[in-house]
Amino acid sequence: MKRAHGFTLIEMLVVVTIPFAFQLSGLHGLDPAPPAVSGVDPQGLALLVAAATLTGGPSPARGDDAPLFERDIRPILRAHCLDCHGAGDEFAGDGDAAHVSGEAMHVRHGFPSPFTAAVDDDASAHVSTNRVYRLHLDDGSTLVGKVSSYGSYFLFYEDHDRLSRCAELLQGTRFQGMLAEIWRKDGRLFTWYDQRMWAVFYDDVQRRESLPKVLSVEQVRNLGREIAEFHLACTDLAPHIPPASKTIKSDAIHLLELLESPFATRNFGLQAESIGVLWKHTHRFLERLISIGYDEWPKIPVLIDWNLGNFSVAPNDDGSFRLYSRWDYDWFRVEPRLLDFYFLSRVSSTTGDRTQFTYGPHTLVEAPFLQFLDAYRQVFPLSRDEIAFLPEVYRFFILNYVVREGARFFRDDLCTKFRNDAVRSYLPALERLDISPLLG
Repeated sequence: MKRAHGFTLIEMLVVVTIPFAFQLSGLHGLDPAPPAVSGVDPQGLALLVAAATLTGGPSPARGDDAPLFERDIRPILRAHCLDCHGAGDEFAGDGDAAHVSGEAMHVRHGFPSPFTAAVDDDASAHVSTNRVYRLHLDDGSTLVGKVSSYGSYFLFYEDHDRLSRCAELLQGTRFQGMLAEIWRKDGRLFTWYDQRMWAVFYDDVQRRESLPKVLSVEQVRNLGREIAEFHLACTDLAPHIPPASKTIKSDAIHLLELLESPFATRNFGLQAESIGVLWKHTHRFLERLISIGYDEWPKIPVLIDWNLGNFSVAPNDDGSFRLYSRWDYDWFRVEPRLLDFYFLSRVSSTTGDRTQFTYGPHTLVEAPFLQFLDAYRQVFPLSRDEIAFLPEVYRFFILNYVVREGARFFRDDLCTKFRNDAVRSYLPALERLDISPLLG
């Protein structure tokens, strides 16, 4: 298993020092940094990287059971690595990471001696349940490891497999390099999995400039044109992406079943009346999918979480900009392009990308987003039926990502708050929304 620089994971483990001290996670629009969630033990992640390339290796542990070098890591290195990387005193451990003499790797592989890496924190808000570690190698490259333990490994694998295919298919287009290259082995996505936790590894995307928190009208229109061009590129590659096993329809059906369970109040932490409100909105959404002919609508790769902290742009000589890179793929899926538009309406809003969570639907009918849509439609036309469906995109976001999957994506305290807000504020606001500005 090779990456762009020709290193294998085993090679990386034994030639780098990895002081795993910090964590990254998707911002999802929150600036203040609340207390960090409990994460993967640094030593455990070092062991994860080692075990990832082995068959039948031990699982990473947490807390007091965190692996120790002498007890847990050295035996793996001796059993699986020494034939290639040498024996004797080359391996040492200080309780934080595994080390190998740089000179040994220089002789055997021609790597610089010594070859080191470090991990830093990009001021993450730590609101997500995923853990993302960034390693800066001394050759200037960056490796990202994403670790998860919530939900389904099999859906995690499927999403990243499709995402990896998208990154490959964008090669040779104007969006080459926009998405991270995900590590593959023997032609298939490479992941680590022990039935409790799983991980995937990326080459980090390059980043340029961020847009301001409040965009001018021209910047909004510029963004509309760029997103339209990106959607066109994704439309071209969509026929080459295998179908996904999860859809917005299957997610909504699953939520309806959960809400009908006799344990719904306990499972969601809501009163029976609130469960009834959510059931009504979920049922309405599913009826709407039937009426619009959702099954026949084109499906393309969509990233959904387009908040300002998740993408960068490159300036042009004329003062305009082009999309340059995109990260944070937690909500990636293959669906109608419309699923991207709610977060793009938030970015376009006159209040900009807010420093506190607010998931109101009003941004869909504000003047800046109408400008966004006008510019978008000049590049990639939208039908009246598609425009009319945008409030349903918002409804699905609240029902699926805030209610059904809230415990997966948010800390416990935020999950509880958002689920209550969904019933008391978000969905009632949708009921009152005047969509006539959208329809012209």
